[in-house]
Parts: sequence; C-alpha cells; structure tokens
Amino acid sequence: MGTILYIEDEPDLRNDIAEELTDAGHKVLMAKDGCEGLKMIVTHEPDLVVSDINMPCKNGRELLAELKEMPSEFNRPPFLFLTALFDEKDKAKGLELGAVDYLVKPIDLDDLISKVGMWLR
Repeated sequence: MGTILYIEDEPDLRNDIAEELTDAGHKVLMAKDGCEGLKMIVTHEPDLVVSDINMPCKNGRELLAELKEMPSEFNRPPFLFLTALFDEKDKAKGLELGAVDYLVKPIDLDDLISKVGMWLR
C-alpha cells in the first residue's frame, strides 16, 4: 500500500474518507486546504495526493499548478481530484492541469479505493 495525502476543507468528509482509505491499508495524511497540503507534500512526499478543488487559502487547481512549477528533481506524486464540480469542463480543466484522475462527490467508496489502488501500482 502507499501513503496518501487527502486534502479536503470539510472536516467530517475528510475524516470519513481518510478512515476508509486507512481501513483499505493505506497510510493517510490529511490537510484542510491547499496551503497546508503543499507543505505536507514537500515535507512527507506522499505516493498519491487526493484533493478537493474548492478550498480556502489555495484551491486544488492552484496547488496542482504550483506543484508543476517545482524543480524537476522534486518527486511529484500523482494527483487525483475528488470534487463536487461535476461539469465536463471542470473535469477537462483538471485533467489538462495534470491530474491523473477526476472523481465527483458523492463518491462510491469502493470506486475510490479501486482508483487509489490503481494509481499507487
């Protein structure tokens, strides 16, 4: 299994998803917004980032764009959006920015676990 950073500003959802990922055998780190998430990515070098888009301080798109600007020797983890933004334009924008996947809330937890496992392989 791997280390996942889950970035979500809604505390209850953050805790619920983190618990499910932990139960699936992953080590889960949590951040409440993109600013905290960036610090944790640099400090902990997770194997995968799962992030909301609409968050305070730094949204998920801004965070992903900032990660892409980091020096090439920085180990950029795969980045998966988990968001309530369901429009195809939002999805296309997220994938164009470099996200490896785009999942829409509410998410089927088995689907999330499957996608996470796929990107950690």
